[in-house]
Amino acid sequence: MHLSETGFPYERGSNTYIVGHAADYDASRVPNAFRNLKDLKQGDLITLRDTLGRTYKYRAYQYLIVNPTDVWVTEPVAGKEIVSLQTCYPAPSFEKRLIIRAERVK
Repeated sequence: MHLSETGFPYERGSNTYIVGHAADYDASRVPNAFRNLKDLKQGDLITLRDTLGRTYKYRAYQYLIVNPTDVWVTEPVAGKEIVSLQTCYPAPSFEKRLIIRAERVK
């Protein structure tokens, strides 16, 4: 799910913030969407596709474990166009959040 009030890949200076479950929850429309998020490594390539079929490529550069109250992770990062992928950590708890950040590859 794209977090409302965060950017989109086609916007300069954006932090496109996407949230998904790492575990299977009955109420989730897309269970296990980020099941393997914890396995992403620095330098891995991430590709997003918009509704018009345009693709946006990003390279992972940061792995963060934060508290649920650390909303600063949703803000843009100066001088970068990024995507932030978030899930609960450790799955299936809601104790912390795992954030993978990736910078747009041009």
